Amino acid sequence: MIPERGFPERERPAASFWGRRRGRAARVLAGLDVAAAVLAAAVLLAPGLACTTMGAAGYSVALRVETNVPDAIVWVDDRLVGTAASLISSGTRLRVGFHRVEIRHPSHYSFFTEVDPKRGEDVVIRAELHELVQ
Repeated sequence: MIPERGFPERERPAASFWGRRRGRAARVLAGLDVAAAVLAAAVLLAPGLACTTMGAAGYSVALRVETNVPDAIVWVDDRLVGTAASLISSGTRLRVGFHRVEIRHPSHYSFFTEVDPKRGEDVVIRAELHELVQ
């Protein structure tokens, strides 16, 4: 008997799950079915998953930042939220519970604070950044 793909008769791999006769198109379509199932599961589970800075309206509060350096970068729980200028008026939503807020700028010392807002409490952070001494 002629060996298949360079394997001798006794070392030939077993038929794959998809069978020997199926072509590439059938395997691709089967892979798409799996991908569609994973996507459907993700969509169904998505409402239960949320970023730490985002949440449902009843479980989140507004975060506003007021600082003397408008182009400073605001981080909440080590995640970039935006610039201080973008959070002055409209702010962003922050989940109820404990958070660590950091305000950074390359030419100023960083400002750190911890907040633990409860339902219905908006968070306003007033930070004065000091220039680096050179």
